[in-house]
Amino acid sequence: MTIKGLDGVLGNLNRSMARRTAGLYALANGYAQELEAYAKAHAPWRDRTGNARQGLKGRASLEEADVVIRLIHQVDYGIYLEKARSGKYAILKPTINANKARIRAGLERYWRAT
Repeated sequence: MTIKGLDGVLGNLNRSMARRTAGLYALANGYAQELEAYAKAHAPWRDRTGNARQGLKGRASLEEADVVIRLIHQVDYGIYLEKARSGKYAILKPTINANKARIRAGLERYWRAT
């Protein structure tokens, strides 16, 4: 095998990994949007202004070799909703717990299939 042949194999491998990672990111972004919708639909508090519910956001990002899915509050009092009253108004962790097995299975299924 020549160096040129090895370069071709490595180039193909790099392109394949880039496609897989891009697909995984797209899938993770879809799951992040699903988590956001679930959290907004199941938030246990009664809205006063609607800001807290509107401020629930799901995001996916690429960080080095990882695809990360985040669900966050964008209001400054979100931490109080999550922690006060023994978590009576918490939505972030319940949303993750309700969906993590399905999301993990979907991501693993994608990675094995590509």
